[in-house]
Amino acid sequence: RNRTPLLVSFVHPLDWIVTLPSQDVNGEDGTIQAGEYAKGDTATFYILPDSGKVDNISEQPKDFFKNAISRAISQKGDSIYQDFKITKVEPVKGD
Repeated sequence: RNRTPLLVSFVHPLDWIVTLPSQDVNGEDGTIQAGEYAKGDTATFYILPDSGKVDNISEQPKDFFKNAISRAISQKGDSIYQDFKITKVEPVKGD
């Protein structure tokens, strides 16, 4: 499905490999990753579609985060993970 392009910029170490969204018969995966895969270090950027405007992320219930994580890790197929439970949400102020 075509959608409005989104310009994304995030900071990562210069020697990390960047992976852009890919398109296959199952559709677009919608993730952008950067990582040093030999060490297992990665950062993933995922957009939760149809989430609407979220005014204050720290006030969202645990189900909001569980839904977002479940949708992100099951993009290419269901049942690829075991169920999990959000036990604590802790807002942290950035620098």
